[in-house]
Amino acid sequence: MSKLMSFTEAIRNATEQSMMRDSTVLVMGLGVSYKNGADGTMGNLKEEYPNRVFDTPVSEFCNTGVGVGAAITGLRPIIHHSRVEFGLFAADQIITQASKWNYMFGGNNKVPIVFRLAIGRQWGNGPQHTQSFYSLFGNTTGLKVVLPSSPYMAKGLLNAAVEDNNPVVYMESRWLYSIKEEIPEEYYTVALDKSRYVRNGNDITVVAYGDGIVDALKSYDILQNIGVHIEIIDLVSINPIDYDL
Repeated sequence: MSKLMSFTEAIRNATEQSMMRDSTVLVMGLGVSYKNGADGTMGNLKEEYPNRVFDTPVSEFCNTGVGVGAAITGLRPIIHHSRVEFGLFAADQIITQASKWNYMFGGNNKVPIVFRLAIGRQWGNGPQHTQSFYSLFGNTTGLKVVLPSSPYMAKGLLNAAVEDNNPVVYMESRWLYSIKEEIPEEYYTVALDKSRYVRNGNDITVVAYGDGIVDALKSYDILQNIGVHIEIIDLVSINPIDYDL
């Protein structure tokens, strides 16, 4: 069965299904306890899981550090930062601690944590809250970094990120929050390290990710009308990059 869901509804659905499947999954972040908090992605999950949804003080460094500690001791936290710029306050915890922990201790200490970072343009946010910092996280050894481009990808990638035993940076474009798509209601995952073909064509190859796919699809329609056939590849992951595809 499928259901029409927005990007934000797909994130909420994935979070709920992951929490139902695994009692070690928890959510932490500023405003996550509010009804439809965390940019409208939480619904009433605080009511459903009062002991596993934690609203936090405005101290990103401390909140993220608690999450990293929880991950290395056996839990699977989802840490939400409603602006990627707020996540910069936790850069040491993400880039220096979570990403390196498993390697520093011989590969036997998994760090199953997801960092949800809201990125990019949105009405009313101005220059201080519309950045993305793809390269900062994408070039960090030890992090997996994914960018969902649709509701289907948002749900599947978040489920896969929660299952993964490595720290995953889940960069969600706010520009996509309201787009809708028919997606499966049941639980599913999408591979974190595989790119995908969105459209086939033999004239030009366009590689994009996140909300860039929306503009690529617009270009596809325009160019089709003048006989130019473009191939569109959704990169999906910027760390690692699927060079084979």
